[in-house]
Amino acid sequence: MKMKSKMPTLRDKRRYVYFKIYCEERIGIGELSDAFWKTGIEMFGEVGFSKGTFWIIGKEYNEEKGTGIIRCTSKTLHMLRTVLMFITEINGKKVIIHPCLVSGTLKALKRKIKEEKGKDSIAD
Repeated sequence: MKMKSKMPTLRDKRRYVYFKIYCEERIGIGELSDAFWKTGIEMFGEVGFSKGTFWIIGKEYNEEKGTGIIRCTSKTLHMLRTVLMFITEINGKKVIIHPCLVSGTLKALKRKIKEEKGKDSIAD
């Protein structure tokens, strides 16, 4: 017997965060993921951080440009921003991670990124 899924009004609302990494060297998605989880667990503990359901979207990560998208819930958006702010070093490389844009859908976020590219502000 198949379990019923939650009604749309009871599901956690997703948020997609577009971020940019400022670093002199390239950062791989594995390095970023390891640093993200390590910092998050140090700050919020395993139980607290696991409630966030964070997901780095692999096919949206661009290692050359240092940009990517992370999915989280609306309730844990503040945790995501805090963790990104406190990541200052990845494997001995000094980095700054800037969360640039937030949206409720991936499609709207990509549209916002294209609009910002036209303005030449965040998305190089």
